[in-house]
Amino acid sequence: MAMKLSGRIKIARQHLAQTIGRKVSQKELGEMCGGWSQNRISNYEAGTRTAPPADCQVIANITGVRIEWLQLESGPMLESMIKEKQTYYKMNPPIIEWHEIDNFLANPKDFDFTGKERSPFAINNEGAFAVVLPQLSAHRYNPTKIAIILPIEKDENLTNQEVMCRCKMTGEKALKFYASVFGAISLIDPAKVFPPITLEQDSTIEIIGRVVIKYE
Repeated sequence: MAMKLSGRIKIARQHLAQTIGRKVSQKELGEMCGGWSQNRISNYEAGTRTAPPADCQVIANITGVRIEWLQLESGPMLESMIKEKQTYYKMNPPIIEWHEIDNFLANPKDFDFTGKERSPFAINNEGAFAVVLPQLSAHRYNPTKIAIILPIEKDENLTNQEVMCRCKMTGEKALKFYASVFGAISLIDPAKVFPPITLEQDSTIEIIGRVVIKYE
């Protein structure tokens, strides 16, 4: 079971305490982060508020943990824990075109990466990939043009997360929000275009992975 962001923030604070040899309170960490309130750190650690990417970066810088681990639970907590031998794409997912997704998913290790750029974000997962969004999607997800997709784990809770789905019949793919609407699990267009796609037991819609980062 993956650890929640709230738990990793607490562990990061505990790591800082071990590094400096004394207890670091939520109040003190908040002050180190630029005068944040104790409630702000408390809410992040309790999970009542989700720390945005910018705040995760500040916490990572102050506590000395890797931002990839803190924000995405990707790879080890500390730089010193990274082994010399990295994954086949050196931890930076290849940027592929929308029409290449199926070929990549069929066998990531045999995919031809010749001439492919790499994402600037390190994701320590061999099944992860970055994809160039189609022009229509790029406009609707304004101003995002590239999304990094991470394979989902068994029994992973996707509620209120953005995912990539694929129609098993046509192969058509789209980015949607995975949400519970009136008690049914539905895939909702981020631009809030209805009706949503309702997932049923015999559904032809499958979830390819979840969106972890979107950038230009």
